[in-house]
Amino acid sequence: MEKETPKKRSYTVPILLVLLTFSLIGNVFFYSQDLQNGQDTKQRDGQSIINHGLAAKAHVDAALDALNGLASSTSADRAAKLYDLGQASASQVDLAFFIDDARRHTLSPPIKDEQSEKALQALNSQFAAIGTITGELTAEDKQSIQSMQALYSKLKKQLASFKLESGDKLVEMSVLTGGNWVDTGLALEQAVVEAQTGTSSNG
Repeated sequence: MEKETPKKRSYTVPILLVLLTFSLIGNVFFYSQDLQNGQDTKQRDGQSIINHGLAAKAHVDAALDALNGLASSTSADRAAKLYDLGQASASQVDLAFFIDDARRHTLSPPIKDEQSEKALQALNSQFAAIGTITGELTAEDKQSIQSMQALYSKLKKQLASFKLESGDKLVEMSVLTGGNWVDTGLALEQAVVEAQTGTSSNG
């Protein structure tokens, strides 16, 4: 009996080492899986922001083109120009998404939630009002179109600095740390609010 005890102890240590090794491997595996899942989530979030920015850019370009076309339209082609504007205005939500992304990535948004929401709703109402134009353009119609042209020209200028593209994992993940795109989104919001409240700034 006394001779068997050392043998049992000699087996115990290797077994414990094997179990410990498997345990460490398992922990490393699960940690790497969790880390990968975290990276995948960050990549998707960053990709979403970039796509919102690109979509906002496309909306602004399309809306400005449609507004310019409508301003110079005749009674013969006005229906077609109004249709183009209706198509462009449908993607206004992309502008709202990008602005919301920027708001969520700054510690203190300069504009209150309610004010921002009301301004975007008012912008949507402006699109709707212009879309109901019939017959010859009145002085009021022209004024409404011109004010929208001025706003969208400003938005286009502000979005010119947005040059991010999706497809690069590191770029998509780094977007979540903030950067110039946040300033761009907040500037867009400021421009929309100013246009609806009649205020202005040097920005």
